Amino acid sequence: MVVLDKCCCCFSLKNGILCIIWFCLFENIINLSSLIFEYSNLRTYKFEDNLNKEVFNEAFTPVFSLVVATEVIDIITGAVLLYGVYSKKKLMLLPWLVNNGLGIIFITLSILIGSIVCFLIKDMASYGFSLLFMGIFVCGIYIYIWLCVFSFYQKLKEDSVITGRRDGEVEPMVSERFEMTPPAYSRLQNKPVANTPAAETVG
Repeated sequence: MVVLDKCCCCFSLKNGILCIIWFCLFENIINLSSLIFEYSNLRTYKFEDNLNKEVFNEAFTPVFSLVVATEVIDIITGAVLLYGVYSKKKLMLLPWLVNNGLGIIFITLSILIGSIVCFLIKDMASYGFSLLFMGIFVCGIYIYIWLCVFSFYQKLKEDSVITGRRDGEVEPMVSERFEMTPPAYSRLQNKPVANTPAAETVG
């Protein structure tokens, strides 16, 4: 069952997904480049004491590695998704769906936990409401994009069942039908018969 028929109410699912994923890939590449550039600057930075350097190595480096790994996975799954959309191979959409589905769950839990912590701390309730409101808005966008890709996956699945084509198989082009014209018997009838010896004998 296809959940959505259009993307952003005016684009087809394919065109809408392509625009969104190309934008996300561009953003991920910029983020990854910025992270690597900032990390290289911090690696060459001269700390005033060894304590700050140890904190950097023990705390910041693992977090940085996790963020970089997340960006790389997003880029790979996004590229695979683009290939799947262009070639209409539904299985190529699954890595992106799984990766972003887990990401939505992680973001939702993080927002809920952060909001609860803010509500429990005195004079932090306003921050909790702000975090919860912004989190709902961001998660809503992510969920909508995920539903668009899932709907396109379902559409490809239903088309393969109806047409009987394999995953990614191109639909054969319908050949043009040409009307068969009958031979020009009238020309043959009007054409004079050549005189042959057999004809002369009969005559």
